[in-house]
Amino acid sequence: MRKIAAKPSSRALQLAPQSRALAWVYALTCDFEQDHCAQRFQPLRRLAPDNAAAWLPEPAIIPTGAPARLLPGFAAQRARIIEQIAAKPRFDTYRIALIHRLLAALHGAPASLVLLQGSAAFTRWFMATTFYTAWATPPFQGVALACEPRPADTRLRQACYRLGETMALRGDTLMANLIGSSVAIANAPDAGARKAAQARRRELLWLNDALQQAGKQPGFTARFLALWDRDPREADAVRAIIAAAGLPTTPRPGWQPPARR
Repeated sequence: MRKIAAKPSSRALQLAPQSRALAWVYALTCDFEQDHCAQRFQPLRRLAPDNAAAWLPEPAIIPTGAPARLLPGFAAQRARIIEQIAAKPRFDTYRIALIHRLLAALHGAPASLVLLQGSAAFTRWFMATTFYTAWATPPFQGVALACEPRPADTRLRQACYRLGETMALRGDTLMANLIGSSVAIANAPDAGARKAAQARRRELLWLNDALQQAGKQPGFTARFLALWDRDPREADAVRAIIAAAGLPTTPRPGWQPPARR
């Protein structure tokens, strides 16, 4: 969790109490020294009970103090919570809605002295995305603590694999997809499932590399700004941007990502 002043997000949620995106920011900008953080997730869970990401910060998943695997009842407790989260049909961090809100706010800000890609609009998008990442990235560390390296407990291992698949296939950000793929690889029940998760991770890393290649082409900024929000999933939006640049959206034969990122 981030130690960020909670009052602005609280006021925003009061003004738009049905906004899932603002409920998400309100929950994730919890200050543990001042707030009852579990209570701050209640508006989000009421508005989005089917969103796995809304349940990710469960205290039962994110241990404090002693090493997680030495805590009494670690495996059974984590397995129950992770099973419940993995069963949710969505994994949404409200990326597009929040970036659009931030873009609207930045339109009234002084112009940046440095223009990325030579474009004021692209620079605003980059700044908005930076704020979104700082405020709205879920606490993935709890999943890593519970699920990597591969747990010895069968039930926990199966729950971790299902959660990894949920994040990889339904997550709205590339970060969630990549972390989910790694969790699925570590906890795959057999060689076939592991191979599928590895192929998915390879494709996601290819998208990152291909997007960098597309960024060097003339006209990239206009294509990017026209397409970045066309699909709820960031991976699919990146595929559209890459395709518009004339680059393959799947890895070339024999291509392998550099050393583990």
